[in-house]
Amino acid sequence: MKQVCLVCERTSADHNLYCQDVRCPSESSPLVLEHGELLGDIEIVKPLIIQRSATLYVAQRAGKLIYLKVAHPGQHHIDRLEREAKLLNTLRLERALGEHLPTILPPTLDASIDAKDAVAYAKIVLGRHLLYYSVFTHIPGEPLSDLLKKTPQLWIAHVVQIALGMGHALTLLQSKSYIHLALSPASVLVHLDPLLSKPQVLLVDFGLAYNTDPSHNNGTSSFKQCWYDELVSPAYMAPELPQQFSSASDVYGLGLTLYEMLVGEPAIPAHQRSDAEIRAAVSQKRFVPMTRQDDVRPIADIAMAAVDARSIQGAAEWTQKLLAYEKNFPLQRPKRRFSIDLILMGAVIILGIAFIIALIISLNPTVI
Repeated sequence: MKQVCLVCERTSADHNLYCQDVRCPSESSPLVLEHGELLGDIEIVKPLIIQRSATLYVAQRAGKLIYLKVAHPGQHHIDRLEREAKLLNTLRLERALGEHLPTILPPTLDASIDAKDAVAYAKIVLGRHLLYYSVFTHIPGEPLSDLLKKTPQLWIAHVVQIALGMGHALTLLQSKSYIHLALSPASVLVHLDPLLSKPQVLLVDFGLAYNTDPSHNNGTSSFKQCWYDELVSPAYMAPELPQQFSSASDVYGLGLTLYEMLVGEPAIPAHQRSDAEIRAAVSQKRFVPMTRQDDVRPIADIAMAAVDARSIQGAAEWTQKLLAYEKNFPLQRPKRRFSIDLILMGAVIILGIAFIIALIISLNPTVI
């Protein structure tokens, strides 16, 4: 295992991470498993997403690829993983997962999660550490955050389809009285396959996974008991949190992610900035300027309505607005066609090069 700082991104293999920046809590940074390490019957292939609450890995078990999520040390992180696993298993038993939520698997090969009250996570001792984890079915994909680093501004059709996939996932959660409150580009996996008509979008992190229905909680776990600031970077936290929360708080995360896909960079720059500085930027709405208003003005307006005006109250309303816009553009990327003039020019260049080579050889036979 190696230690990875979530703020300055430094790593240490000897578990003695140090940073001279007083704002950086490097000494309390989480430990991340590396390729080939074993967690019971699971072998790590690679870390995929390192978040503030947990790390998602590509792993394999019994010769099959899986996704493994391991909670970082700390009771709040562990409780969050437990709520997420219980939520996913409940939706699986109800056959209500849909296409944008992962299928949770038994945490061990000999376990069963078919009962309504089954425990869909497990804990294991690794060295001096007690780790809590859950397991999902593997579907090809890469974090949207990584995809945006490689291609900062995606094709607008893909932008809308990714945003729609996230909207459908949040609509389902909100229909079950759950709120996320920590949505970001690191919350979803995206698979861009040229053989598919649209990107595959999979929500692999459920944020706080808090049920707002009082009858569900039975007064045992209030929002204040579940909430903790380390859940997500303040750059992706709605400004009213944690004092107030609603479905609109999740729409803020949807809008912020869409905003980032449009401008090609995070809406609130967070690199090498303290949480206090980021919170101030969020409260003062110091967003990176929207630069895509001319060619895609309607979708830019939807993003602004979510993060600035805060006029969209739920994921269902958000999704309907995007669906109305989706009808206005082609689903297939226009194919490039080479003109006859370009083909003829290429042929002339090739023939010219061949003639020069033949002339050189004929004038100086020693070159062969």
